[in-house]
Amino acid sequence: MQAAKTYLERTFEQYESASLDALIQHSLKALSASIQDKNGELTSKNSSVAIVGVDTPFTVIEDAALQPHITALKEQEDGGAGG
Repeated sequence: MQAAKTYLERTFEQYESASLDALIQHSLKALSASIQDKNGELTSKNSSVAIVGVDTPFTVIEDAALQPHITALKEQEDGGAGG
C-alpha cells in the first residue's frame, strides 16, 4: 500500500539506531496506515510481524505475543490525538 510505503520512507532514518520494540512499532504504524476500511483496525488477529537479521533467528510475532505492541500503538495514537 502506498500509505505504508510513504510512512516507511518518511521515517527510515530512525531505524538504524532504533530498539527492536521501536522497529516493531514502526512496522505496525506502517501496517495501520495501509488499512483502507474506515471501520477496520489493526489487531493481533489480523496482523503479524516477522523479525530477521544478522545473528537474529527468523521470528514471527503474532497473536498474544503481538498484543502488547498493538496496545502500545493504540496508546500512542490516543495520546497523540488528545495532546
